[in-house]
Amino acid sequence: MYLWWGFFHVPAVFLFVLSHGAAAAVALTLRRQREPERIRALLEFSRSTLVVMYVSLLATLATGINVGFRGHWWGQSWLWISLVLLVIIAMSMSILGSNYFNQVRGAVGMPASYSGGKNANQERRCRA
Repeated sequence: MYLWWGFFHVPAVFLFVLSHGAAAAVALTLRRQREPERIRALLEFSRSTLVVMYVSLLATLATGINVGFRGHWWGQSWLWISLVLLVIIAMSMSILGSNYFNQVRGAVGMPASYSGGKNANQERRCRA
């Protein structure tokens, strides 16, 4: 059973890297864009990859933790270091990335990504 969990862990990592790479490619492409419509399209594409990215990140964590238990690796420092680094990097990238993308969204008149529609309603009232 241990090998099966490892077999599921590797594709989850690849799916995370693939979906995160789409957001990274959008971030790099946005810097060269000047047309608001094209920027909006790139931002929508980036937003569309978020669900896959977070689901694959959770799958990576779940399968990795399971493999750690099945392989009896919790006593090894590399496992703890990798988990701590994953949490620190994920939190810092989430904060920095969402700030950047939300600023760009605001500049082209789109609602912020993590507002739950709150900013969109406020923007509609301000425009009226």
